[in-house]
Amino acid sequence: MVSVLRFAYDHDCEIQLAAELLQQNPLPELKALQQRFIRHHATQPDISAKQHTIDAYDQLLNGSWITQEMPYV
Repeated sequence: MVSVLRFAYDHDCEIQLAAELLQQNPLPELKALQQRFIRHHATQPDISAKQHTIDAYDQLLNGSWITQEMPYV
């Protein structure tokens, strides 16, 4: 049961898996559930990150961030 809950959470299929388990009697084997619900080739979103400049640390350390807006927050 713990394995089922874990892969349901990890692969974002809690609702679909719950519906499947409530309709099955007897319950299917873990391997069968994993093959059906685990997405093997899920694409990750492309998240771009903007690197802050080293000067931003000076603003943070001397407290000037309180009075002015940080450019890379």
